Amino acid sequence: ECEYDQKTIVSFFKEGDSLHPTLTDVIVFTSTPDKVNNKYYLGPAPLDDMAWQIATAYGPCGNNRDYLFLLAVYLPFLRPLIELN
Repeated sequence: ECEYDQKTIVSFFKEGDSLHPTLTDVIVFTSTPDKVNNKYYLGPAPLDDMAWQIATAYGPCGNNRDYLFLLAVYLPFLRPLIELN
């Protein structure tokens, strides 16, 4: 959350149920292509350039490479939990 220029609070809904959110008050941090507020924005780039940026970036919250690998490990475990709710 340290380097993003937008913070939004959202709710998530199961497909087919637009009245009862599955998750509420979820904070989502996003970045825009505004180079003043987002100094790390790469812009349209080849996949190799994007991979290099992710692999070598390090910010106030840690190493992006570690975050990406942990995300890849845990997403398969989270999906069944989300689908159950």
